[in-house]
Amino acid sequence: MKSKILIIIAIVFCNNAYSQTYKALNNVEIGTGFILIRSTKVKDCSQTINKGATIKKTTTFKNTSTDNEETYSISEEKKVSDNEEIKVDKLITSKLESFKGKANLYIDEKDKSIIHINYWLNNFYELKSGTKINIIERKLGCDEKYSETSKITTLNEDTKYNLWRCEVSEISTNPSFYINSNKVIEVYKTNSTDIDYYLVNKYDKDADYTIQLNNRDYLSLKETELEFGPITIPIKFRPSFTKNNIKIQQDFSSDLNLGIFGGYKIGKYRARYERGIGFTQLPTSFSCTIGGILGLSSTNLDKNNTTVGDNPITTESKQSIGVISPGIGIMFSIYNFQIGLFTGFDIGIGTNSKNWNYNNRNWLGLGLAYNLNNFWKK
Repeated sequence: MKSKILIIIAIVFCNNAYSQTYKALNNVEIGTGFILIRSTKVKDCSQTINKGATIKKTTTFKNTSTDNEETYSISEEKKVSDNEEIKVDKLITSKLESFKGKANLYIDEKDKSIIHINYWLNNFYELKSGTKINIIERKLGCDEKYSETSKITTLNEDTKYNLWRCEVSEISTNPSFYINSNKVIEVYKTNSTDIDYYLVNKYDKDADYTIQLNNRDYLSLKETELEFGPITIPIKFRPSFTKNNIKIQQDFSSDLNLGIFGGYKIGKYRARYERGIGFTQLPTSFSCTIGGILGLSSTNLDKNNTTVGDNPITTESKQSIGVISPGIGIMFSIYNFQIGLFTGFDIGIGTNSKNWNYNNRNWLGLGLAYNLNNFWKK
Protein backbone atom coordinates (compact mmCIF):
# COMPACT_ATOMS: atom_id res chain seq x y z
CA MET A 1 0.00 0.00 0.00
CA LYS A 2 1.32 3.39 -0.94
CA SER A 3 2.11 5.67 1.95
CA LYS A 4 0.60 9.10 2.02
CA ILE A 5 3.11 11.87 1.68
CA LEU A 6 2.44 14.41 4.37
CA ILE A 7 3.46 18.02 3.91
CA ILE A 8 4.75 19.92 6.89
CA ILE A 9 4.23 23.65 6.82
CA ALA A 10 6.55 25.63 9.03
CA ILE A 11 5.06 29.02 9.86
CA VAL A 12 7.75 31.38 11.01
CA PHE A 13 6.97 34.82 12.43
CA CYS A 14 9.99 37.05 12.53
CA ASN A 15 10.88 40.73 12.29
CA ASN A 16 12.64 42.00 9.16
CA ALA A 17 15.50 43.33 11.28
CA TYR A 18 16.58 39.78 12.04
CA SER A 19 17.05 38.74 8.42
CA GLN A 20 19.66 39.77 5.91
CA THR A 21 20.52 39.06 2.29
CA TYR A 22 23.49 39.93 0.13
CA LYS A 23 22.98 41.11 -3.44
CA ALA A 24 25.09 41.37 -6.59
CA LEU A 25 24.59 42.40 -10.24
CA ASN A 26 21.36 44.19 -9.38
CA ASN A 27 19.73 45.83 -12.40
CA VAL A 28 16.39 46.94 -13.81
CA GLU A 29 15.20 46.78 -17.40
CA ILE A 30 14.34 50.22 -18.75
CA GLY A 31 11.75 50.30 -21.52
CA THR A 32 10.50 53.01 -23.84
CA GLY A 33 7.89 55.62 -22.98
CA PHE A 34 9.77 57.66 -20.36
CA ILE A 35 11.25 61.13 -20.74
CA LEU A 36 14.90 61.23 -19.68
CA ILE A 37 16.84 64.34 -18.73
CA ARG A 38 20.44 64.08 -19.87
CA SER A 39 22.94 66.41 -18.21
CA THR A 40 26.39 66.82 -19.76
CA LYS A 41 29.27 68.91 -18.44
CA VAL A 42 31.11 70.80 -21.20
CA LYS A 43 34.49 72.28 -20.31
CA ASP A 44 36.20 75.54 -21.30
CA CYS A 45 33.06 77.53 -22.05
CA SER A 46 33.39 81.31 -22.18
CA GLN A 47 31.64 83.35 -19.50
CA THR A 48 31.56 87.15 -19.76
CA ILE A 49 32.22 89.11 -16.56
CA ASN A 50 30.85 92.66 -16.71
CA LYS A 51 32.91 95.70 -15.83
CA GLY A 52 32.83 96.54 -12.12
CA ALA A 53 32.12 92.96 -10.98
CA THR A 54 34.31 91.32 -8.35
CA ILE A 55 36.03 88.01 -9.08
CA LYS A 56 36.98 85.77 -6.16
CA LYS A 57 39.43 82.97 -6.90
CA THR A 58 40.47 80.28 -4.40
CA THR A 59 43.46 78.00 -4.99
CA THR A 60 44.07 74.94 -2.79
CA PHE A 61 47.54 73.51 -2.07
CA LYS A 62 48.48 70.29 -0.27
CA ASN A 63 51.61 69.20 1.56
CA THR A 64 51.86 65.41 2.01
CA SER A 65 55.54 65.21 3.01
CA THR A 66 54.71 65.49 6.72
CA ASP A 67 53.07 62.86 8.92
CA ASN A 68 49.84 64.84 8.90
CA GLU A 69 48.63 66.05 5.51
CA GLU A 70 48.41 69.84 5.36
CA THR A 71 45.98 71.80 3.17
CA TYR A 72 46.25 75.49 2.33
CA SER A 73 43.57 77.62 0.66
CA ILE A 74 44.68 80.92 -0.88
CA SER A 75 41.97 83.41 -1.87
CA GLU A 76 42.46 86.23 -4.34
CA GLU A 77 40.01 88.97 -5.19
CA LYS A 78 40.01 91.50 -8.01
CA LYS A 79 37.60 93.99 -9.54
CA VAL A 80 37.01 93.81 -13.30
CA SER A 81 38.08 97.08 -14.92
CA ASP A 82 36.69 96.12 -18.31
CA ASN A 83 34.47 93.34 -19.67
CA GLU A 84 36.41 90.11 -19.25
CA GLU A 85 35.93 86.49 -20.32
CA ILE A 86 36.80 83.48 -18.17
CA LYS A 87 36.68 79.73 -18.94
CA VAL A 88 34.15 77.69 -16.93
CA ASP A 89 32.34 74.35 -17.01
CA LYS A 90 28.81 74.54 -18.41
CA LEU A 91 26.05 72.05 -17.59
CA ILE A 92 23.89 71.36 -20.66
CA THR A 93 20.59 69.51 -20.28
CA SER A 94 18.41 67.96 -22.95
CA LYS A 95 15.29 65.79 -23.05
CA LEU A 96 15.17 62.48 -24.91
CA GLU A 97 12.98 59.40 -24.98
CA SER A 98 14.12 56.42 -22.93
CA PHE A 99 15.62 53.44 -24.72
CA LYS A 100 15.61 49.75 -23.86
CA GLY A 101 18.50 48.48 -21.79
CA LYS A 102 19.68 47.30 -18.38
CA ALA A 103 20.47 49.93 -15.78
CA ASN A 104 20.97 50.64 -12.09
CA LEU A 105 18.69 53.17 -10.39
CA TYR A 106 19.24 55.27 -7.29
CA ILE A 107 17.35 58.16 -5.72
CA ASP A 108 19.37 61.37 -5.35
CA GLU A 109 20.38 61.84 -1.70
CA LYS A 110 19.98 65.62 -1.76
CA ASP A 111 17.01 66.00 -4.11
CA LYS A 112 14.42 63.23 -3.64
CA SER A 113 12.58 64.32 -6.79
CA ILE A 114 15.36 62.87 -8.97
CA ILE A 115 16.08 59.25 -9.90
CA HIS A 116 19.45 58.69 -11.56
CA ILE A 117 19.66 56.05 -14.31
CA ASN A 118 23.04 54.43 -14.78
CA TYR A 119 22.71 52.46 -18.00
CA TRP A 120 24.95 49.44 -18.44
CA LEU A 121 27.61 49.85 -21.11
CA ASN A 122 26.91 48.99 -24.74
CA ASN A 123 27.27 45.45 -26.06
CA PHE A 124 30.12 44.43 -28.34
CA TYR A 125 29.14 44.04 -31.98
CA GLU A 126 31.47 42.57 -34.60
CA LEU A 127 31.68 43.76 -38.20
CA LYS A 128 33.25 41.46 -40.76
CA SER A 129 36.22 42.30 -42.94
CA GLY A 130 35.17 44.04 -46.16
CA THR A 131 32.24 45.89 -44.56
CA LYS A 132 31.85 49.48 -45.73
CA ILE A 133 31.08 51.93 -42.91
CA ASN A 134 30.86 55.64 -42.16
CA ILE A 135 32.23 56.57 -38.72
CA ILE A 136 30.64 59.74 -37.30
CA GLU A 137 32.23 61.35 -34.22
CA ARG A 138 30.26 64.08 -32.44
CA LYS A 139 31.31 66.54 -29.74
CA LEU A 140 28.88 68.65 -27.73
CA GLY A 141 29.86 72.31 -27.68
CA CYS A 142 29.18 75.21 -25.35
CA ASP A 143 26.49 76.42 -27.78
CA GLU A 144 24.54 73.19 -27.02
CA LYS A 145 25.09 71.95 -30.56
CA TYR A 146 27.14 69.04 -31.87
CA SER A 147 30.11 69.45 -34.14
CA GLU A 148 30.89 66.28 -36.05
CA THR A 149 33.47 64.63 -38.24
CA SER A 150 32.87 61.62 -40.50
CA LYS A 151 35.07 59.11 -42.27
CA ILE A 152 33.99 56.47 -44.81
CA THR A 153 36.18 53.38 -44.80
CA THR A 154 36.17 49.67 -45.66
CA LEU A 155 37.32 47.31 -42.91
CA ASN A 156 40.33 45.16 -43.77
CA GLU A 157 39.79 42.83 -40.78
CA ASP A 158 37.02 41.71 -38.43
CA THR A 159 36.45 44.54 -35.92
CA LYS A 160 34.45 44.72 -32.67
CA TYR A 161 32.74 47.92 -31.58
CA ASN A 162 31.35 48.61 -28.11
CA LEU A 163 28.07 49.94 -29.57
CA TRP A 164 24.39 49.00 -29.95
CA ARG A 165 22.94 47.80 -33.25
CA CYS A 166 19.86 49.79 -34.32
CA GLU A 167 17.74 49.09 -37.36
CA VAL A 168 16.81 51.85 -39.81
CA SER A 169 13.16 51.58 -38.74
CA GLU A 170 14.12 52.01 -35.07
CA ILE A 171 16.07 55.17 -35.83
CA SER A 172 13.16 56.62 -37.81
CA THR A 173 10.59 55.98 -35.02
CA ASN A 174 12.77 56.95 -32.04
CA PRO A 175 15.58 59.24 -33.24
CA SER A 176 16.36 60.81 -29.84
CA PHE A 177 19.29 58.60 -28.93
CA TYR A 178 20.62 58.78 -32.52
CA ILE A 179 20.56 62.59 -32.57
CA ASN A 180 22.19 62.78 -29.13
CA SER A 181 24.76 60.01 -29.66
CA ASN A 182 28.39 61.09 -29.57
CA LYS A 183 29.39 58.19 -31.87
CA VAL A 184 27.46 56.67 -34.78
CA ILE A 185 28.56 54.12 -37.38
CA GLU A 186 26.51 53.80 -40.54
CA VAL A 187 26.86 50.25 -41.91
CA TYR A 188 26.20 49.99 -45.64
CA LYS A 189 24.67 47.12 -47.56
CA THR A 190 27.05 45.05 -49.67
CA ASN A 191 27.97 46.84 -52.92
CA SER A 192 25.50 49.63 -52.16
CA THR A 193 25.31 53.15 -50.78
CA ASP A 194 22.13 52.31 -48.85
CA ILE A 195 22.40 52.06 -45.06
CA ASP A 196 21.76 48.52 -43.77
CA TYR A 197 21.74 49.40 -40.04
CA TYR A 198 23.39 51.67 -37.48
CA LEU A 199 25.76 51.17 -34.57
CA VAL A 200 25.20 53.90 -31.98
CA ASN A 201 26.44 54.80 -28.53
CA LYS A 202 23.07 54.93 -26.78
CA TYR A 203 24.65 55.58 -23.40
CA ASP A 204 27.17 58.40 -22.97
CA LYS A 205 29.21 57.52 -19.86
CA ASP A 206 30.17 61.18 -19.43
CA ALA A 207 26.52 62.25 -19.04
CA ASP A 208 24.07 61.93 -16.14
CA TYR A 209 20.62 60.51 -16.95
CA THR A 210 17.63 61.19 -14.72
CA ILE A 211 13.95 60.33 -15.08
CA GLN A 212 10.97 62.68 -15.15
CA LEU A 213 7.46 61.63 -14.05
CA ASN A 214 4.21 63.49 -13.53
CA ASN A 215 2.88 64.08 -10.03
CA ARG A 216 1.68 60.84 -8.33
CA ASP A 217 2.88 58.65 -11.19
CA TYR A 218 4.29 55.20 -10.44
CA LEU A 219 7.44 53.64 -11.81
CA SER A 220 7.32 49.84 -12.15
CA LEU A 221 10.24 48.06 -13.83
CA LYS A 222 11.47 44.48 -14.03
CA GLU A 223 14.34 43.97 -11.57
CA THR A 224 16.82 41.09 -11.44
CA GLU A 225 19.77 40.31 -9.20
CA LEU A 226 21.87 37.55 -7.68
CA GLU A 227 20.93 37.04 -4.04
CA PHE A 228 22.65 34.91 -1.43
CA GLY A 229 23.00 34.52 2.31
CA PRO A 230 22.57 32.20 5.32
CA ILE A 231 19.38 30.15 5.51
CA THR A 232 17.71 27.79 7.96
CA ILE A 233 15.14 25.09 7.10
CA PRO A 234 13.55 24.09 10.43
CA ILE A 235 11.71 20.96 9.24
CA LYS A 236 12.52 18.29 6.64
CA PHE A 237 10.23 15.58 5.29
CA ARG A 238 11.79 12.31 4.04
CA PRO A 239 9.48 10.00 2.00
CA SER A 240 9.10 6.32 2.86
CA PHE A 241 10.92 3.63 0.83
CA THR A 242 11.66 -0.10 0.82
CA LYS A 243 15.13 -1.67 0.85
CA ASN A 244 16.10 -5.33 1.35
CA ASN A 245 12.39 -6.09 1.82
CA ILE A 246 12.34 -3.75 4.80
CA LYS A 247 9.97 -0.80 4.66
CA ILE A 248 11.29 2.48 6.05
CA GLN A 249 8.60 4.86 7.23
CA GLN A 250 8.45 8.51 6.27
CA ASP A 251 10.39 10.79 8.58
CA PHE A 252 9.97 14.34 9.86
CA SER A 253 13.19 15.96 11.05
CA SER A 254 13.19 19.07 13.21
CA ASP A 255 16.97 19.34 13.54
CA LEU A 256 18.56 22.77 13.08
CA ASN A 257 19.55 22.80 9.39
CA LEU A 258 21.83 25.73 8.62
CA GLY A 259 23.24 26.47 5.20
CA ILE A 260 23.93 28.89 2.38
CA PHE A 261 21.38 29.76 -0.30
CA GLY A 262 22.23 31.55 -3.54
CA GLY A 263 19.91 32.24 -6.42
CA TYR A 264 18.66 34.40 -9.25
CA LYS A 265 15.88 36.76 -8.24
CA ILE A 266 13.26 38.28 -10.55
CA GLY A 267 10.99 40.98 -9.19
CA LYS A 268 9.74 44.54 -9.65
CA TYR A 269 11.39 47.86 -8.85
CA ARG A 270 8.58 50.19 -7.76
CA ALA A 271 8.74 53.89 -6.95
CA ARG A 272 6.18 56.70 -6.68
CA TYR A 273 6.70 60.39 -7.41
CA GLU A 274 4.78 63.00 -5.42
CA ARG A 275 5.37 66.72 -5.80
CA GLY A 276 6.97 68.23 -2.71
CA ILE A 277 8.11 64.83 -1.43
CA GLY A 278 9.94 63.33 -4.38
CA PHE A 279 10.44 59.67 -5.27
CA THR A 280 9.73 57.02 -2.65
CA GLN A 281 10.81 53.44 -3.30
CA LEU A 282 7.94 51.02 -2.59
CA PRO A 283 8.11 47.40 -1.35
CA THR A 284 8.38 44.75 -4.05
CA SER A 285 4.88 43.49 -4.86
CA PHE A 286 6.06 40.14 -6.22
CA SER A 287 9.39 38.37 -6.66
CA CYS A 288 10.67 34.87 -7.33
CA THR A 289 14.08 33.47 -6.41
CA ILE A 290 15.44 30.20 -7.82
CA GLY A 291 18.74 28.84 -6.60
CA GLY A 292 20.85 26.23 -4.91
CA ILE A 293 21.29 25.26 -1.26
CA LEU A 294 24.25 23.79 0.59
CA GLY A 295 23.33 22.84 4.15
CA LEU A 296 25.31 21.52 7.12
CA SER A 297 23.85 19.64 10.08
CA SER A 298 24.32 16.57 12.25
CA THR A 299 22.16 13.61 13.28
CA ASN A 300 22.26 10.80 15.83
CA LEU A 301 22.18 7.17 14.70
CA ASP A 302 20.34 4.57 16.77
CA LYS A 303 18.57 1.24 16.30
CA ASN A 304 15.51 2.99 14.79
CA ASN A 305 17.22 4.74 11.86
CA THR A 306 19.89 2.15 10.91
CA THR A 307 17.65 -0.85 10.13
CA VAL A 308 18.79 -1.10 6.47
CA GLY A 309 22.36 0.10 7.06
CA ASP A 310 25.53 -1.91 6.48
CA ASN A 311 25.89 -2.56 10.22
CA PRO A 312 22.57 -1.80 11.97
CA ILE A 313 22.71 -0.76 15.60
CA THR A 314 20.95 -3.35 17.76
CA THR A 315 21.71 -1.91 21.21
CA GLU A 316 20.64 1.28 22.95
CA SER A 317 23.90 3.03 21.93
CA LYS A 318 23.98 6.09 19.68
CA GLN A 319 26.42 7.40 17.11
CA SER A 320 26.69 10.93 15.72
CA ILE A 321 27.51 11.81 12.10
CA GLY A 322 27.73 15.01 10.09
CA VAL A 323 25.39 15.65 7.17
CA ILE A 324 25.88 17.71 4.01
CA SER A 325 22.64 18.62 2.21
CA PRO A 326 22.96 19.98 -1.35
CA GLY A 327 19.69 20.94 -2.99
CA ILE A 328 17.63 23.48 -4.88
CA GLY A 329 14.82 25.79 -3.87
CA ILE A 330 12.30 28.29 -5.17
CA MET A 331 10.86 31.13 -3.09
CA PHE A 332 7.97 33.45 -3.89
CA SER A 333 7.44 36.78 -2.14
CA ILE A 334 4.21 38.79 -2.24
CA TYR A 335 4.73 41.98 -0.25
CA ASN A 336 5.39 40.70 3.32
CA PHE A 337 4.33 37.11 2.69
CA GLN A 338 6.75 34.42 1.48
CA ILE A 339 6.42 30.77 0.53
CA GLY A 340 9.31 28.48 -0.35
CA LEU A 341 9.68 24.91 -1.61
CA PHE A 342 13.00 23.08 -1.20
CA THR A 343 14.35 19.66 -2.14
CA GLY A 344 17.74 17.97 -1.87
CA PHE A 345 19.77 14.98 -0.71
CA ASP A 346 21.32 14.17 2.67
CA ILE A 347 24.89 12.87 2.41
CA GLY A 348 26.34 11.46 5.62
CA ILE A 349 29.95 12.19 6.62
CA GLY A 350 32.06 9.67 8.52
CA THR A 351 32.67 5.92 8.64
CA ASN A 352 29.25 5.26 10.19
CA SER A 353 27.28 7.19 7.57
CA LYS A 354 26.51 4.01 5.56
CA ASN A 355 24.52 2.73 8.52
CA TRP A 356 22.02 5.61 8.27
CA ASN A 357 18.75 4.69 6.59
CA TYR A 358 18.46 8.08 4.88
CA ASN A 359 22.02 8.37 3.59
CA ASN A 360 21.93 9.68 -0.01
CA ARG A 361 18.12 9.89 0.16
CA ASN A 362 16.07 12.88 -0.93
CA TRP A 363 14.06 15.21 1.31
CA LEU A 364 11.39 17.89 0.86
CA GLY A 365 10.77 21.12 2.74
CA LEU A 366 7.96 23.67 2.55
CA GLY A 367 8.00 26.91 4.47
CA LEU A 368 5.79 29.93 5.00
CA ALA A 369 6.83 33.25 6.46
CA TYR A 370 5.24 36.59 7.25
CA ASN A 371 7.05 39.92 7.66
CA LEU A 372 10.34 38.24 6.78
CA ASN A 373 12.78 39.01 3.96
CA ASN A 374 12.68 35.44 2.62
CA PHE A 375 14.02 32.71 4.92
CA TRP A 376 17.34 34.34 5.67
CA LYS A 377 18.92 34.06 9.06
CA LYS A 378 21.17 36.89 10.21
